[in-house]
Amino acid sequence: MKSKPEPIGRAVKILETNLDRVCQVSEWADLLCYENENKFRRSFLRYFQRKPVKVLNEIRMKSIITDLRKNNSTSDSIAWRHCLSDHNALYSFTKRHTGCSPTRIKEFNNKELSGIIKKSLSEIVE
Repeated sequence: MKSKPEPIGRAVKILETNLDRVCQVSEWADLLCYENENKFRRSFLRYFQRKPVKVLNEIRMKSIITDLRKNNSTSDSIAWRHCLSDHNALYSFTKRHTGCSPTRIKEFNNKELSGIIKKSLSEIVE
């Protein structure tokens, strides 16, 4: 028997500290000790008024951008820290959510980067 589920209000904070272990919403629900993924989805949607998959992708993308900008990690290590299989998966994820490659994101100045973040996050929220 699992322990009592974590309060849904802590879900985002717990995700942020466990991005390397959470690839899907079902794993996020397990991490929070929810026995039923659908119950987690409903509770999350009711509390945050956003779908958990959208929030998962948003948090993952923000963290990837931060890591890419640090310039001290390989693409593979960044991918692994975000529960992606390798640099190809990292490329696909960033391209799908921002329209830009990881290399291009590294090269952006701060103004360009803020524009791409706003654009990508608005698409994730929709």
